[in-house]
Formats: sequence, C-alpha cells, structure tokens
Amino acid sequence: MNIRQIVFTEANKAELLPAQNPERLEPGQIRLETCYSLVSPGTELSWYSGIQRDVAGDKFHYPIYPGYCQSGKVVEVSTDVEGLKVGELIVSGGPHASQIVVSPEESENLTHGDLTKPIQKVPQGLNAKLAPFAKIGEIAMTAIRIAEYSLGDRVLVLGLGLVGNLAAQLFQLSGADVLAVDISDFRIQRARTCGVRNAVNSKEVDLGQIVREWSGGLGADVTVESVGSSELILQSVDLTRRLGEVIILGTPRRKTELNPSPHLWQAHMKGVRFKGALRCLFYPLHPRSYSRYSVAEDLRQILQLMADNRLNVEPLHTDTFKPDECQQAYRHIQEAGDRSLGVLFEWTDLG
Repeated sequence: MNIRQIVFTEANKAELLPAQNPERLEPGQIRLETCYSLVSPGTELSWYSGIQRDVAGDKFHYPIYPGYCQSGKVVEVSTDVEGLKVGELIVSGGPHASQIVVSPEESENLTHGDLTKPIQKVPQGLNAKLAPFAKIGEIAMTAIRIAEYSLGDRVLVLGLGLVGNLAAQLFQLSGADVLAVDISDFRIQRARTCGVRNAVNSKEVDLGQIVREWSGGLGADVTVESVGSSELILQSVDLTRRLGEVIILGTPRRKTELNPSPHLWQAHMKGVRFKGALRCLFYPLHPRSYSRYSVAEDLRQILQLMADNRLNVEPLHTDTFKPDECQQAYRHIQEAGDRSLGVLFEWTDLG
C-alpha cells in the first residue's frame, strides 16, 4: 500500500514520507482512507518550530508525526466490529496521513494519550472538508464542561483563533453573555461572521473599561484564555470578578519573563480560581454510567451542531494545501499570522 504521512524531521522542516500500516487488520480495527486533515495551529507550530522544547525539555525530540483532526472513509472493517461499515465517513484524531488504522474500542483501559480516539460517524448534512473542525470543537467543549456558569452569566473569551472562536460560539449557544476579544480585525470579523455577537479589538479600546461597562463594574464571571499566553493568563485575573474563574484553554509554551506576584496577589484577594482545560482529564473517553460527560459524546454533539448549522465553522477555513506542499503550508501559517485560521490538507487526489 502506497501510504504517505507528514513528518517533522527537524525544526522548521516538514516532509511527506512513506509510511506503513498493517496489511491485515487485527480484531477491533477499521481502516480509513483520509479525505481531509486539519492543522491544529497552536500545537503543531510549537512542534514544527521546536518551541515545545521550552516546556518539554529533553522529552521533546524529532521526528514528530503531527495531526489529530482527520476525516476519512471506511475502506475495511474487522469482522468483529459492529456499527460501522465500508463507505461511511468518520472523524478521528488520526495524524496527517493518507491512510490510518484505528479502533473504535471502548475499553476502560484506554489511555487518554491516544489522540486517534474517540472516533465518530459524520452526520448527514456535514461534508468531509468541514468535519475535521469538530476535533477542535471537542477541545473547546472542555471549557464549557468545566466552567461554573449558568444562563446569562458573563463569559469573557480572550483570543479568537480556532479554539477561542469555537469556545465563544459554544458558550453563546449555551446561554452565556459572551464578550470575545482579539487583537486582529480579521479574526474578529470571522468571529462575527460565525455568529459571535459581541467581539472587540483590544488594541482599539480600553479593554478594562469595556469589561467594566459590560459587567456592571464586576468583571467577568468566567474568563477563558485561549491564546496560551502566560502573560495574558495572569492579566485575566484583573478582568475577572470576585470568586470568578479563569479557564486556561490555550497551552502556554513560550518562555516569558514577568513578575506574577501582583496578579497572583489579586487572585488571592479576589478568590479567583484557575482551571486548566486539557480535554483528557475530566471525564472518560467513552460514555459511562458513572459520568455525565465523555469525550466521545462531546465530539458527537459538536458534529451534530455543525450539521445543524448551529456551530459555524466554514468561515474558519482559510487555506487548503496538498500533502506534498506541507513545508509550504507550515511556513504559510507562520508568515500569515492572524490571517491563517483553518488550514486543511486535501488527501483525496493523492497519487
């Protein structure tokens, strides 16, 4: 089988290389031919550039096999797998590869570190090109699940990249009063096109004043930092009300030099809580009687919201590349900056 996969072979170098999958499926496995895979820009650029080493140290090394947002058609099913058949469209957390083998197994012993799981069928009304965005929505959903808020509570979302945009939409759908913030007019306009009603550019306004006016002088009930900026996480305390929450949805990676004490003093005096929102930690991968939530159910709900046009992702798609253009694609993401959001690899015409 002529399988190819995108690999980061060294810092700032992406290559499309031959790969291998088992010729025969093991029990419990299915084989997917990839249609599209979506770049998760924050994570993948940190791997591509090597910035991840700032936080991972010697545990970080090349080669790296990026990608965890994939749509593909089932081309083979092991005889013991039920509920899936050849020809169905699936979303998985598979890497940027032309073909993958995954398991829909729901064992209690599954590790959250296996990013290929869970998988879900793509509902009618949603195409293969947009379906991979659901994996980003699955990540954003973690903030909705762990935040303590209710109908009408004020939620401040800082950063309108893919994760922040989808988090803002989801909080709004769940009844929160959302104020979304970015420093990019392009991303603010895309957020408004997606239906985020209240979005402002913090370069053009006094954000503290805007938040005070919006919140009646109290501050946000919940502030969601989706950029992954250590400085912005600390500054979030100033924008959050007494006994409020700061949700760390973005992953801080870059080295920074600052004095955290004034912000931590404020957090202490105001009783502000910090919560990390890594999707792996709070509930099982698959539905279980002992948990209200599961990652698989989050993914199913996100896909259905997209199919019903209640969660809008089409304005987030900015670029499409062929897999053999992977080096060009990652350089484009670096150089385009705020104007690059949803970058897809199209695998359907791979020779």
